[in-house]
Amino acid sequence: MNVTWARPMPRRDERSPSVNSEERWESIPRSLLWVLVASVATEVLLLRTFFRVGIFIPKQDVFRVVNDVLVMVGTFAFNLSTVLTLSSLGWLSVTALRSGRGATGLAIGSFVALSLLAAAGAATGPLVPPMFAAATMLVTWPNVRRSRVWGVRGLGDRGNAERLGIGLTATVFLLSAYSGVASSMRASALGSPPGVVAAQLFGELLIVAVSIAFLVARRREGPIPTHAAILGALPALVVASAWQANGAIAGILALWATGLRLYLPVWAYVVAVWALATTVMARRGDGSSRAAGLVLLACAGFLLESTYSMSVALLALILLCDLPARVSAATVSRDGFVQEPRATVSTAR
Repeated sequence: MNVTWARPMPRRDERSPSVNSEERWESIPRSLLWVLVASVATEVLLLRTFFRVGIFIPKQDVFRVVNDVLVMVGTFAFNLSTVLTLSSLGWLSVTALRSGRGATGLAIGSFVALSLLAAAGAATGPLVPPMFAAATMLVTWPNVRRSRVWGVRGLGDRGNAERLGIGLTATVFLLSAYSGVASSMRASALGSPPGVVAAQLFGELLIVAVSIAFLVARRREGPIPTHAAILGALPALVVASAWQANGAIAGILALWATGLRLYLPVWAYVVAVWALATTVMARRGDGSSRAAGLVLLACAGFLLESTYSMSVALLALILLCDLPARVSAATVSRDGFVQEPRATVSTAR
């Protein structure tokens, strides 16, 4: 009895245009994508972190000049990232419509339009979180509906771990959107719906699971490079050191920058940061957009209280949905979904 493996899937440039457009409808020019990622990360470091700390430091002499320059750079990065993120989502909406994913493209385009109208002063703000939730579900569902995750053994499968990470990411976004809608209702005469705090705490717990799921998915593709694990440990050590030096200030900065309450044991966040950073370093240069998606996911944070943070989160989710299309031994079914390779058994003697 001979066992042979199914024929490897052709490389991306060798596939038929129909399959390629279905899988790569989310394509963005790589150079533009990394400019976007750099601008978002700069905004997080300078505006959400440095600026909020700098306001408590006396601005005299050299520090005043340094503070003004860094705030100016952070403001420019925020404006640039806003334009690039909304432009990218608009482009993705068009490409989704052209590839036959009409509902997804319409939801993304509607989210962008409502966000722009809200920024212009129109009364569309309350409609943005529900549209964000709709776009999140439409982007996620085709990539998770065929998942078969059963316990630790199911998680060990590369495709299942990837789909689990995407599904958990979408769940975190939906919980955050629910919290945002609840906050808006609290300010009105409708009153606050139940379960807001529980949704926030559960979402924060899932964030830790998301980081581990994506690391497991990358590990199933092959060994994690040593340099990726070492470089991934650096931000984890920064988090642990900041918490050890002054847990109160570290907690406030984390809440301001990412929306995390840090109610879990600190080692859980250290492990999550290490897993996320290691996965980003291991995925650099793998031909996919997942590394950029993971960076944007971390920059978006949890409490998505603005159209800007929602747009960054939605773009991160789209990039993370670049599922196992480039696994060399994968096969693509007729409906465009990726299937894991299976062994074929021959009874010839």
